[in-house]
Amino acid sequence: MLIKTLKLNNIRTYLDETIIFPDSSIMLSGDIGCGKSSILLAIEFALFGILRGELSGESLLRKGSTEGSVELEFQINELPLTIKRTLKRSPKGVQQSAGFFIENGIKTEATAIELKTKILTLLGYPQSLLTTSKSLIYRYTVYTPQEEMKRIIQDDEESRLNILRKVFNMDKYKRIKENASTFLLTLRDELLIDDTKLQSLFDKQRDLAETSLQLKQVDEHLKLSSPKEEVIVAEKKLKIQKINEIETHLVELNKLKQTLSIQETNLKNIEIKISANINKIFETKNKKETLELELAQTKLDDEEELKSKILALTTVLANLEQKERDVIAKTFSFKEKIKEAEQLSEKIAQLKNCPLCLQPVNDLHKKLVSEEEQKKIAEFKQQIELLNKEPSNAEEKKVQLDEFKRSLNKIELINFKKKTLDEYILTIKELESENLESKTKIESINQVKSELVSKIAGFAQLEEQYKKIKQQYLEVLESEKSLHVKLAELKTKKEAYFITTKKLETEIDYLLKLQQEVKKRRALQNWIKEHFLKVVDLIERHVMLKIQQEFNGFFQEWFNFMLEDENISARLDEKFSPIVTQNGYEIAFGDLSGGEKTSVALAYRLALNKVINDLISTVNTKDIIVLDEPTDGFSSEQLDKLKDVLDQLNMNQVILVSHESKVESFVGSVIRITKNAGVSKVLV
Repeated sequence: MLIKTLKLNNIRTYLDETIIFPDSSIMLSGDIGCGKSSILLAIEFALFGILRGELSGESLLRKGSTEGSVELEFQINELPLTIKRTLKRSPKGVQQSAGFFIENGIKTEATAIELKTKILTLLGYPQSLLTTSKSLIYRYTVYTPQEEMKRIIQDDEESRLNILRKVFNMDKYKRIKENASTFLLTLRDELLIDDTKLQSLFDKQRDLAETSLQLKQVDEHLKLSSPKEEVIVAEKKLKIQKINEIETHLVELNKLKQTLSIQETNLKNIEIKISANINKIFETKNKKETLELELAQTKLDDEEELKSKILALTTVLANLEQKERDVIAKTFSFKEKIKEAEQLSEKIAQLKNCPLCLQPVNDLHKKLVSEEEQKKIAEFKQQIELLNKEPSNAEEKKVQLDEFKRSLNKIELINFKKKTLDEYILTIKELESENLESKTKIESINQVKSELVSKIAGFAQLEEQYKKIKQQYLEVLESEKSLHVKLAELKTKKEAYFITTKKLETEIDYLLKLQQEVKKRRALQNWIKEHFLKVVDLIERHVMLKIQQEFNGFFQEWFNFMLEDENISARLDEKFSPIVTQNGYEIAFGDLSGGEKTSVALAYRLALNKVINDLISTVNTKDIIVLDEPTDGFSSEQLDKLKDVLDQLNMNQVILVSHESKVESFVGSVIRITKNAGVSKVLV
């Protein structure tokens, strides 16, 4: 991989900056705090995004900015690539949002996870790094801050070994052993549970033998009960046949009884009817006699003459009433005319000018008109008096008409009574005739009853026989019921024993199979304990020993190259801890001078880079390395050695961060960075 161009927008102290990286050794030069490390962090962010606990969005986005971005153009195996990531500030903090990736000129929008997946694939890094907080391979082959390398060297042995196991992908052996141990614990627990289950095998086999015996006994009882059931069924069939025969005769007997009951009911109804008719005849005769007496004492007028008088009076009354209506209408008309004349006379009296010709009206004319109207009023009043003087005898005629109508109503009432009398006579005759017929029917019904009683007497013993056979049938049913209950109990027991037997057979079969499975798992448990874990441990030690030997060789080579002093030497022990010896005495890392510490850290860093690149063949970052302040504490002579180090690395692109001006003569290009008023700039 080679870095080509880096574009920063609102990243840390950069506002909007573009940095071009040539294919050679490059030095990022500038004062401490000017923004050199920000460039390296921006490159790492572009490749891997926000790194939890290592590289946060809050530390990257410029203070006071709501948005920022990093766009990186780089090259892998001569394939030009571009990746861009963006940052956005929200109430929840700074988050990375979607970005894009350009490959073969095709731009693809992608999420942060999709971008990281793509980068890991292109760089040849394991996909398992997708869920880790940082890429260890990148950190220990491409870019490791020098202080972080010193911290690794000074860490306790176990922490350093854990980091190196992850870097060398050796923690898989640790995971294998941990997983195997976990599996053994699980297997042990399962075996304990299975052993508990197997403890019941003998009891279940014993229960199966007992249940099978009980099932056999129940079968024998069922076989013995079958003949009894056949006898009861035959007896039941015989009783039902006899009952059916008797019930046929009983049906005939019931019909006779029903018919007799109907005849008795009919006889009773006829007797009740005769009694009712006699009472009704008596009542009707009394009413007839009373009505005949009333009619004998009544004297009637001529009905036709009364009707003629009523018609004549009705006509006279109609004429009189019409005449009264005419008088009222004429009287009202005369009163209206009187009113109009009075109103005209009053208007003329008040009139000053004629409404038509507008000429003044004199008093004489007014007087003449008024006199004329008064004359009309007198005539109208006279007419009204004449109309009211005419006599009217309408009320007298009405009284006379009412008397005639009352006489006519009396005649009509007498006629109704006569008609009612005729009806009484007819009713008496009909009731007397009906009673004669009813007496004839009674004789007939009594004869039928006598015949029915005689027939019913012939069935006297039948009901007693039916009760007896019915009782015998119920006893057979009870015997059948008892037998069925017994058979049902036996069948229920048989079914329960059968189910229990099958269940026990299934459970025993399962336990026998489980017994075989337990034997296999115990063998597996012993194999993992006695063989597998020991082999994995042996492989791990051999692989780690080989890595340690290679690592130690490279470490000594680089250390001796940077410090050409026969009195001082360095090596790595089996825990990858650097051991420095001077004049035959071991010196603690903390007691070394600043330049010696830097030499140890740089040698460790370069040796680690070489071992990882050799160990993982798929990595595509072998042609680039970033050295962050690698000369801290170096003397002038040691600084001169840095040029030889760069030559020995023989990489296509070396990015070196330093504020030592002497180092500028060792590199192919220098990128100068300044910072003014909190804003970093790249000097062209």
